[in-house]
Amino acid sequence: DLGRVPTLADEVLIDVPAAAAPNGPVIQDGITAQALGIFNEAAGEPTLTITGGSLEVAKWIWWGDGADSFGVWIMSGGTVSVTDSSMVSALESGLVAYDGKALINSVTGEEESLESVLPLAKKHGAAVVAICNDEAGISHDPDVRFEVARKIKQRAMDHGIPGSDVVVDPLVMPVGAVGNAGRSVLSLVHRVREELELNTICGASNVSFGLPDRQGLNAAFMAMLIGAGLTSAIVNPLHEQVMTGITGGEVLAGIDNRCKRWMKRCRALVQTRAA
Repeated sequence: DLGRVPTLADEVLIDVPAAAAPNGPVIQDGITAQALGIFNEAAGEPTLTITGGSLEVAKWIWWGDGADSFGVWIMSGGTVSVTDSSMVSALESGLVAYDGKALINSVTGEEESLESVLPLAKKHGAAVVAICNDEAGISHDPDVRFEVARKIKQRAMDHGIPGSDVVVDPLVMPVGAVGNAGRSVLSLVHRVREELELNTICGASNVSFGLPDRQGLNAAFMAMLIGAGLTSAIVNPLHEQVMTGITGGEVLAGIDNRCKRWMKRCRALVQTRAA
């Protein structure tokens, strides 16, 4: 509706009817689009199809916010770039432009990070992802990482940021390279939830890097993480085994009231396979 190519000063609202692919916007040859962010709030499975051209998204993407929905990106050509800068000036520009509750990715236990990111979070009312490493790097000892998480929480509170706005990333390492990586994260997630009373997030699929049947391993890991108290994760919703692990974990952890979500998923899978 702009009558021109969007710029980084514009917001692009993608709001398509509930329908399967290929319903949705298309970026193709000859199109070079720049956007501050992409939203989708439609139920169903809206699809962004990229066959060529270039799409540059600055800082954040919100895709698949409707009830029981997720979005799909299909690329057969073209390029997509997302700006995620650690530069304070770039972070502040994004926070000024964003209309809503932002989540800054990320702050670490390093003094430079704490003293530059936390004041911005407080100023703009943003939440932060707290990465459990500091000047010493990433420790393989979960107790050391826990102390980094505790430090970040305390410093956030010193800046007037509530615990509900601190989301801890325990840092999932490949279990094929670090044998106790899975056990360490499970222990850390449990302690962060019980002792620090903070929410958590992780890139769950990192655990299976380099191993066969990654979906199967990721599914088992997600179920165990939910049991340990994990509150959010970065996963691919198109991986059926992983989604089964998540919904099963919610049942066994007592999160899925009367198993409603589990039964809904089972009915949907039966209908999909019968089609």
